[in-house]
Amino acid sequence: MEMTLNQLADLVSEETGVDIRTQSRKSKYVVARAIYYDIAYNHELLGTLNQIGKEVGRDHASVLYSLRTIVP
Repeated sequence: MEMTLNQLADLVSEETGVDIRTQSRKSKYVVARAIYYDIAYNHELLGTLNQIGKEVGRDHASVLYSLRTIVP
């Protein structure tokens, strides 16, 4: 069964206890979104950077920045 970006975002939100779609720069939200980005892009290849970011209200540059700086 292939997971969609929406399902992955919901799963990460549930597991981390924060809504990753919330427009906040608090570290708990930033880290939770970084986990989502990493899984969606590096592990599951669920879409482009633009599609991955759009699901959580971010642009492709935010996703790329997070993948380069927050995710080791």
